Amino acid sequence: MRRHPVPILRCGIRAAAVVSGLMAASDVRIARLMRVAAWHALSGADVVGEANAMLRPDRRWFVSVDTWIADSFLPLVSAVADDLRQDLYTTVDEGDEAELRNWGAAGFTVLRREHHYLVPTAPDRTRLAGAALPAGMSLVSADAVDEYGLRMLDEALRHDVPGMDGWINDPQEFREHTFDERRFDPATYLVAVDDVSQAFAGLARVWNRPRQPRLDLVGVTSGYRRRGLAKMLLAAVFAPLRDRGIGEVAAEADAASAASNALFSRLGARRVGGSIELVRRAACCPDLGCAFGDRWWHLRRSPRWRSYAGPIPAAAEACSRRSRPGVSLFEVGDERWGQPVAVGSCGGPAVGGP
Repeated sequence: MRRHPVPILRCGIRAAAVVSGLMAASDVRIARLMRVAAWHALSGADVVGEANAMLRPDRRWFVSVDTWIADSFLPLVSAVADDLRQDLYTTVDEGDEAELRNWGAAGFTVLRREHHYLVPTAPDRTRLAGAALPAGMSLVSADAVDEYGLRMLDEALRHDVPGMDGWINDPQEFREHTFDERRFDPATYLVAVDDVSQAFAGLARVWNRPRQPRLDLVGVTSGYRRRGLAKMLLAAVFAPLRDRGIGEVAAEADAASAASNALFSRLGARRVGGSIELVRRAACCPDLGCAFGDRWWHLRRSPRWRSYAGPIPAAAEACSRRSRPGVSLFEVGDERWGQPVAVGSCGGPAVGGP
């Protein structure tokens, strides 16, 4: 039975938004805690659909939707978009045509594609039997190295991975995620260390998973590349898995990355599927804030700025109707100004042109 409209219940956002002040230090960085928001679609007293959104440390909101009646999908996605006012991302199996149609109808378009592989661990299949550690380098388990250095290495290597640029780890979340006893194995998370400078040169990590261990990341920093270090790292993390009778690990590679896919081909990996990352771009300017609620707004005009001290619901209401770069005239109480202004939502106080 079709029911219109489907009411949406906002279930709130778990974990607090990051609040930061202005600081003079040039090396100040903002780590965004992973936050999760949830929405329920209701039909009478029944929940007929659920949407979840997670903010990753690279400032991307990833959305998933589960529905029990078809009419609830689009209202749920609309509620997420209206509340967050940010670019939204989701990942769909490449063979799931129904899901692709649903997300396409909700305004999502293809951003990138990934190949999924199963990589053998036996050296006679990976051709890693002769891999040798370069002179002056050592391999050390992740739980035996400096945690700050490990966190910085993780970020540096992630920036080379398509779809992860801008990733900044929160120290506590990084520690909890890295050393979670359900996934962490000191034998399969190794860091390459320069014996002389003690610099971290690269890492390889395989997470434990119940059905299939997963090669999560292998990478080498720019100054240590083309020395065979990545091969040695892979050989070292695959060896204990092979000894335990684990013949393959799961892995992914961006479809546009010729180097990554060539590496898996050389390792004897077999493609077992793929996924598609979709994006729905926000209507408002996404780089002005982190979008929690609709009582506080950023309004920007160059070259000078002026601050407004409190919430401005009237401006928020106007923004909700026409939030986009290029508004020709905007009104906040008795204050008016012409010229284009960029409008975006944020968790902080509003600021605007003179």
